[in-house]
Amino acid sequence: MSETRLCKKIILDNLNEIPFKDDLVQPHPRTLNLNYDAFITSIRTEENAKIDIATVVGGTHPRYVGNTWFECLNNLRTQATIDNLNCNEIRPSILYYTDIEYRNNSCRDPWTIDVINGISFITQGHHRSIISKFLSSVDLIQKEQFGLDSVNYIEHNEKYFRHYCKLEKFINSLPIAILEEISVKVKRRLLEKNENIEKFETIYSLFVGYYDDNIDASNNQQVFAHYQSFNEFRTNLFKQIKYYKKTKKIQLIIKSIQSYLHDNFRRKKIESGVM
Repeated sequence: MSETRLCKKIILDNLNEIPFKDDLVQPHPRTLNLNYDAFITSIRTEENAKIDIATVVGGTHPRYVGNTWFECLNNLRTQATIDNLNCNEIRPSILYYTDIEYRNNSCRDPWTIDVINGISFITQGHHRSIISKFLSSVDLIQKEQFGLDSVNYIEHNEKYFRHYCKLEKFINSLPIAILEEISVKVKRRLLEKNENIEKFETIYSLFVGYYDDNIDASNNQQVFAHYQSFNEFRTNLFKQIKYYKKTKKIQLIIKSIQSYLHDNFRRKKIESGVM
């Protein structure tokens, strides 16, 4: 009878040679900003897909994000899976990571990954991804894993998203009385859909409100103006923030946002622009 070789022991014996063990599991970008997805330009989905597991840098599971990969390996929700995983055919067996038929007969929980501008994040199947990442690092399995339910290849407009984040940060820094009168909303609109690819454009809505001289401001009644030009927006914005002292900072941010909205969007009206 062959000796049972535990995979965890092999990993520990070679731990100093594993380069990513102390790297932090990065958060999936959409978990950091609710409007991140609005700037996606295309999604290509491959089913029954393959992925180089070594390229995975993060995920969505709060139990693991922010911890090192090695801490995750030692804190799996089903810890016995890795502690007892062996190189033989005794369950739990490494065959789960080398034989698709064996895996399908063992577990059919979803395994999905998003590849955003070339960077991979786990969306489902965190335990399998963490374990396979370590197994492949010590050559117990191949780095390219097959049979994932889906891999989504996502193109995201990081430049436009950074500009939007500046605007969001600026608005959130304003006093409450002003904040209630400025609103920017973004969303993704489907342009076309083929067999396995979707293409999108980003729609933004910009609203700048001010109190009409004839309306009692104490009643919190507002008149919203939808400006056709950024000059009108800028003029009215500064009317509202004349007591806000950091004008230099505001001007720099407004200039950046102006470039973002004016130069990079095919704009019909300021309140309904498209990329």
